[in-house]
Amino acid sequence: MVSPRLFVSVILLAVGLSAQNTWTVDDSGGAQFDQLQSAIDFASPGDTLLIQPGFYLAATVDRPLRIIADGPGVEVQGGLTISGIPAPGSVLVSGVESEPSLNCGVTIQSCSALIWIENWQTDATLLTPFSISFASNVVLVNCDVSSLHSAALEIMNSTVHIQRSRFVGGEDGASSSGLAGLSAVNANLFLQEVEAVGGDGGAAVGMVPDGGPGLSLVRSPTFARNLAVQGGAPGLDVTSGTTGSAGVPIAADPPSPVQLSTGPVYTLEVVPVARVGESIDYTIGGPPGDVVALNFAFDPAPFYLPFLNGSILTGVPLFGVSVGTLDSNGMLCLPTVAEPLGPSTTSLTIFAQVIAFSPSSSSISVGEARPVSLFAPGF
Repeated sequence: MVSPRLFVSVILLAVGLSAQNTWTVDDSGGAQFDQLQSAIDFASPGDTLLIQPGFYLAATVDRPLRIIADGPGVEVQGGLTISGIPAPGSVLVSGVESEPSLNCGVTIQSCSALIWIENWQTDATLLTPFSISFASNVVLVNCDVSSLHSAALEIMNSTVHIQRSRFVGGEDGASSSGLAGLSAVNANLFLQEVEAVGGDGGAAVGMVPDGGPGLSLVRSPTFARNLAVQGGAPGLDVTSGTTGSAGVPIAADPPSPVQLSTGPVYTLEVVPVARVGESIDYTIGGPPGDVVALNFAFDPAPFYLPFLNGSILTGVPLFGVSVGTLDSNGMLCLPTVAEPLGPSTTSLTIFAQVIAFSPSSSSISVGEARPVSLFAPGF
């Protein structure tokens, strides 16, 4: 077994890190900024914003940045817009939640840069809580999104990779019919361990509301592994007592654009934030006896490969490190320590992904990918 500590050190040396800045944000004071938008406006492309728990006003991101929650309880009131960011470059938003309000979700529009949203939680918004349009490289990881009166996630003219996330649609305010958990038009979707639940139909007068579909796909080829979809419950016309139809799991035009695959799932749990000198435990889960490795990438781009049953992260540098075999409980914990970042480097984000070999099927698969943001002492 080889520790990733050595390989992380190699990455730090190989990247040739530039002296990009780290800025702290705390709404209660004591940091460099007290609001997210003012920090974004001041920061240079590639900088990192470390956000302390608190409540922050709506913000617009218009440049490549890392926006990292330093623990739970970072809430954005009014939502986050990510707009007009060209490639190369990337935006990472990790650990941010949104408070239920009129519009408190995420809007991603007109971006060719990598946009990676991790651990975003949005519950019961009135308008669309998550909207992606004209974006060529979006990754959603471990997101939990629900809506009152819209689809939970609306995608248009975009390529989106989603893993371990849940989307629950709401009820149409005009017809009282349920809406989709995930709705896509002219999109390319790559889904792994995704749950999409249609909204329930409500009570209407003179109309018969139906339940919403779990997935609504229009000209949107979809590749899915371990997909769970469920239509919403039917509504009721209170004047006639007529019950509508339950929502279908998948509503597709053209029919059957979803290519489904099943197989073992490989999970990766790791702390999203660590300081130099602190321990970092990479915990990998999957079928007992399978051989697993970690792939490390800096500023990666996901690329879907059918024969690997998922999207592999490619980037420069790209390092694979042999890790070991999953134990009888299907687990492997790999402890390591955050290495020094080098002169004038205050923070760095490294992306790790599981790559696994199954002896029983003689197959190779990619598993979950997670970023780890390392910070110098004092942050």
